Amino acid sequence: FLMICIAGAILVPFLWTLATSLKPLSEVNRVPPEWFSPNMSFSPYVDMFFYLPFATYAVNSLIVATSATAITLVLGSLAGFAFSRFAFHGKLWLLVLLLLSQMLPGASVIIPLFQLMREVHLYGSTFGLILVHTALLLPFAIWLLYGFFNSIPREVEDAALIDLLGTVSQAGL
Repeated sequence: FLMICIAGAILVPFLWTLATSLKPLSEVNRVPPEWFSPNMSFSPYVDMFFYLPFATYAVNSLIVATSATAITLVLGSLAGFAFSRFAFHGKLWLLVLLLLSQMLPGASVIIPLFQLMREVHLYGSTFGLILVHTALLLPFAIWLLYGFFNSIPREVEDAALIDLLGTVSQAGL
C-alpha cells in the first residue's frame, strides 16, 4: 500500500502535465483547476509540429547535448584519470576547487557567462552553448570519474599493460 501511495505521488505531476497539455490555452489557468475538460484535444501537439519549427529546435538540442556530453566525457575521463593515477603539486587544492565550483548557485554564474560569450562573439551560437554546457558539466564529470578510476585496482591496470606489451611483442612491432 505504501509503495502504491509513493508511486501515485510520483505519477500525479506527470499526469497533471499531460492533462494540462491537452487543454486549450484559455482553460489552462482556470480557477479552480480541473483535471479534465470537454475541450481536450491533441491540437496543441499538432500546432507545435506544424506551426512552429519544433523539428529544428529538437535537432539543435540534440546537437548541443550530444556534443557537450562527448566533450565532457573525453576531457573528464582524461582529467579524472590524471587526478587518480598521478601525484603532482596542488592536486588536492585543484580537487577542492572543482568541488567548490559545483557549490556555486547557477544564478551567480549566468551574468559572467553571458558577458564572456558576448565578448568572444559566441553569444547566440551553437558552439557557444556547447562550450557553456561543457564548462558547467566538466567539474562534476571529473569528480565522478576520479572516484571511478580510484576504485579500479592498479594491479588490473598493470595486468592490462603486460597483456598489451605481450601482444605487441608477438606481433613483432
